Amino acid sequence: MAKRAKRQPRVKLEGLGVLRYVDDDMRVVPDCAGPVYAMGGVYWRIGVLAALSVADMLAQAWWVNMSLSIGFDPWWLGVLGIDGSSFDFLGFMAGVCAVLPVVGILLVLPAFIWPRERTLFHIMMLCFWEGTSRMLGAGLGRTILYMRGVRDGVIDHFAGSGVPGPLKESDTVVGMWPAVVGDIVFAVIAFVFAVIPRRQRQGAAKPMIGIGIAASIGLFGIVLVECGWVPISFVLLLVALFMAWAVLPSEVAIARQCASKRVEPFWMWYSAELIWVETLFIFLAIMVAISGI
Repeated sequence: MAKRAKRQPRVKLEGLGVLRYVDDDMRVVPDCAGPVYAMGGVYWRIGVLAALSVADMLAQAWWVNMSLSIGFDPWWLGVLGIDGSSFDFLGFMAGVCAVLPVVGILLVLPAFIWPRERTLFHIMMLCFWEGTSRMLGAGLGRTILYMRGVRDGVIDHFAGSGVPGPLKESDTVVGMWPAVVGDIVFAVIAFVFAVIPRRQRQGAAKPMIGIGIAASIGLFGIVLVECGWVPISFVLLLVALFMAWAVLPSEVAIARQCASKRVEPFWMWYSAELIWVETLFIFLAIMVAISGI
């Protein structure tokens, strides 16, 4: 009697990470059946996304300085001479590109209903990290303008005027540099904390817990000194801390579970995108809390 083919076990993931909600759609790669999910592949994909994000942010800051216009419009559309404020088809499409994070939010439901439709998921994540990078780039560009001594003739669409006006220090983070430095350090510590390998059922090392607590307390102190006791800043800080010490480490832990269970290799892009976007969100949430936008 012929033996039945051995069925591959169902993948079951545990943790707070987003990828856990699509584990029903994961398949295990049989032994000696080709490429499988690997953490090395996740890390180099994160590196690619980080490089693209930084390049996009710097390009947006460059365009702000070239055009003396601070707005939502993507730098590449500005280079092509397409203005989101014009009432035509190109202007409408520029407006859609300008609010890519909103487009990403609209794609969340279909992307998780059909997670194996990779195009939907990748477009959603592209909207999140690219839109967030440009938002940070616009803020960086505004700050560079001020540091260059440019005070007049700047159009700030975020202010809603649409006409040239003076650029004030309060519109930048020049006077808040300790908080910005603290934000960068905090985001780096959170990422390192998340990717440090841990044994199964082993918590974080005590030194890392101490560093995390110290970074959290220091971040609270800096932001409260810079901005005062503002409820929205307080809420954003709580969200950022929860993401940094709970969600992001769990997302990396879920990635390691995928590697140990030998799931299909295309899920590495899913993990890399989620880990990078969550890191970027932590940084952005703190920047918003600092600036009071």
